Amino acid sequence: MGFGLITEKMTRMRIIVLLFCFCLTQMFFVRTATARDDSSKEDSVSREQLADRRKDLRAQQQQLQFELAALTNDLSTIQQVRIALTNSLFDTEAAQNSLADLSNAVAILDHLQPDTSLLQQSEEVVNLQNSLNSFEASLAALNSKIYALFPIGTPAPNQMQAPIEQYYSTLLRDSFALSDGSSAPQEDPIPHLNRLSNRLMSYGRVTKRSEIGTNVFYAVYVELSNDPVKKLHSAFDQRKEQFIQGAQNVIKSLQQEMSGRQVQNTNINGDIAKIDKQVAALSNTQAVINQALVYTVYVVIIALVLIYYGLLYTKVEIARELITSRLVIELGTMAFLLLTIVILGLSEKLDKPSLGTLIGAIAGYLLARNKADINAQTQERPLPTMQLTKPTPLEIASLRSQPGGHFDLTYVAGGGLNATEVILQWKIDGQDANFAHDTPVIVAGQSISTNAPTGSTVRFKTLARNPQGQVECAEKSATTP
Repeated sequence: MGFGLITEKMTRMRIIVLLFCFCLTQMFFVRTATARDDSSKEDSVSREQLADRRKDLRAQQQQLQFELAALTNDLSTIQQVRIALTNSLFDTEAAQNSLADLSNAVAILDHLQPDTSLLQQSEEVVNLQNSLNSFEASLAALNSKIYALFPIGTPAPNQMQAPIEQYYSTLLRDSFALSDGSSAPQEDPIPHLNRLSNRLMSYGRVTKRSEIGTNVFYAVYVELSNDPVKKLHSAFDQRKEQFIQGAQNVIKSLQQEMSGRQVQNTNINGDIAKIDKQVAALSNTQAVINQALVYTVYVVIIALVLIYYGLLYTKVEIARELITSRLVIELGTMAFLLLTIVILGLSEKLDKPSLGTLIGAIAGYLLARNKADINAQTQERPLPTMQLTKPTPLEIASLRSQPGGHFDLTYVAGGGLNATEVILQWKIDGQDANFAHDTPVIVAGQSISTNAPTGSTVRFKTLARNPQGQVECAEKSATTP
């Protein structure tokens, strides 16, 4: 038998090998497609992505639970303040006694000699201020119940977010009409006496009795004789009602905030349960795939045994050529390589770009060997050869960032000509000194996981090369959300 006929038969045999490997792969995927169709579309998400999503949801839930605990504690505090305000009563007898002391202190101050010193530390000024404070003690007692709600100068806990802290500050101050711990303007039962006190207690304004005019004391005597206790009682009731209403507004707002967070917590629990269901579905699908893999391995072994056994019934010349050309060895090797690649791909040990590259490499090898045999048959009329030139760059058409450090890329059509290998390289600013990460390019578009932290800038470029040289495309960058 001539060499040409044997070579022709070998070429046909290699085509049969290629078809066999293709049919084997298709048979396996058809067998496992039923299992995948039984699960939802979301099952196509990897286990790692589901685990990351579940972790993020748990973190959000922990933050919500902390805020709910803080809101619950604050609600209890506000409710206790409201009860204390409601139970507050005006002490008329104490106010009358304080008024008598206050009138006596004013009279003593009025009858001092004109050149008497009136510094802040003088006995007459101190007695007047103490009597005034005692007279207005009922109002101060109401204010003290509200001042405790304001952690002025105290930073919020590390776990409390800034918007929540700002929410508390605005809510409390607006509800109680306070500013930096000071009460809003109220009706003053003794305005002239308070102005006199402010002059005496202000440094450098009054130093001697002669600096206070007679008309000032006259106005003070008039307001002390016009039943200031009744006016003080009215101011007490007005401030008490205002604070009770403010407390009620705060309680209502806190309850609304708690209700909103409880709804968010319920939604997160639902999302976590949905993810758990997806993980369970993936586990069931993987079990079916594992069973199909076992059957597929058996089919491959039986098919290879039949092919090797069939050599006994093949003509000696053809059998010898099949063995010496390593075609029979290639058949077994390619079959098991395909099985290994499929197993690793379905078990998510290989990412999609690597899986496509490996299968393409095997198919390319088989087709290249087949082409070599065809060239051997046509040596008498060789085809013109083309000199390999330096490849053209493959430019990045679009780059989009996704949560979790993922990026989607597309490429400009027609790039990367004459390249025997095209890879995608990237680096993370502030973390990598150079383009230390790479993966094979999928010209139709691909999704890359860079594990870049949130807010990081990631730079990408492609590298096309062949034996004649290599060329890079223009860099493109994006920031992780």
